Amino acid sequence: PCLQNFHHILEKKPYPQYRHKSWNIVLVSWQTHDRIHKNIDNTPLVKQITKELMDLKDKELLETLDDSDIFKRIHKY
Repeated sequence: PCLQNFHHILEKKPYPQYRHKSWNIVLVSWQTHDRIHKNIDNTPLVKQITKELMDLKDKELLETLDDSDIFKRIHKY
């Protein structure tokens, strides 16, 4: 069985242009992945990163992110 899942912070279907961006992907356990999709409030770190990326998207600043940005965001917390 697969013990880890890739989670796309900005979902693939509405944001296909970001599906392969490393700053949009986090590796999580399948249990965490399930919790994220059931209720993101149960995963505060993913919720916060999602909010930050959505704020950047709204300001049209996503393209300024580099590949290491997701690690900077995770280690900030």
